[in-house]
Amino acid sequence: MSNPLALLPIALAARGGRIDGLPAAGAVAAGFTLLQRSAPLVRAMAGRRSALLLPPSSAVLTALAASDGRGTVLLPAADPDALAAMLDDANVGAVFTISAFASLLPLRDHAVVLLDGTPRSAVVHAGGAESTVDLGSHFGLELAGEEDDGSDEECVVCYASSRERSRFTHRDLFTLARFAIEATSLSSGDHALALMPPASGEALTLAFAAPLLVGGRVSTMASFDADSAVRRLTEDGITHVVADATQFAALADALERLGPAVSPRALHVCLCLGAAPSAALRDRWQVLTGAALRVSEGIRRPLND
Repeated sequence: MSNPLALLPIALAARGGRIDGLPAAGAVAAGFTLLQRSAPLVRAMAGRRSALLLPPSSAVLTALAASDGRGTVLLPAADPDALAAMLDDANVGAVFTISAFASLLPLRDHAVVLLDGTPRSAVVHAGGAESTVDLGSHFGLELAGEEDDGSDEECVVCYASSRERSRFTHRDLFTLARFAIEATSLSSGDHALALMPPASGEALTLAFAAPLLVGGRVSTMASFDADSAVRRLTEDGITHVVADATQFAALADALERLGPAVSPRALHVCLCLGAAPSAALRDRWQVLTGAALRVSEGIRRPLND
């Protein structure tokens, strides 16, 4: 690759943004360190895709970087049989996940990489052996290059069902992210709260890539709790939140329950992914927060043009 910034994780690292208080560059460097220090992982992925089964977290960037530019399957929460079909269909050699999700994975010949300890360490299960990889002293990360429209190589693969998949190149995700930045007026001063796991190109791009490409901040919640999320909206200066309709309904309930002392005054971008929110929920959200609840359909339109 002549320009490393044509790869999405490196471009995200280069903009100076932060995720869960960690520089995005550090999360990405941890992924490259993992790849450089684990020969079993490299062997497991040779000629095969990787996969992510992760909650919203900085480990998403680490896993993308450790995938080394190859196509990465964004796995949804599903039963083991459905996941097995996806892993086989996509020819996956390694799955990046956490201990709490590992039991969902079917027994296959792929490696399993547990990222509970990132950015400090990772545990690699491959070839019947387990090894702990120290990620604490990252190798240097080369960020030299010019702003790029993205590589035409495959970046992520997403499944609507075990037999229906969509493929996105790095260029596709750059295009979607930049359109979202323009459509929502994102800037380096924005602080996004990502409540959805990266199980689709839309979730990955709107919740993670777009804020980080402008040098903004991303905070995540590995386990959704409406009351805690509302307090973060209020106390952490959140300006940008990405969630699904069920989560927005729970947030609205929490806002009403916690009362007028909780007011997310900085909030100005609210994106609902997946099923569209009802008109009643949109109206209720507007009254409670002063911010419009937008559906993501228009934000992802460039990929459908």
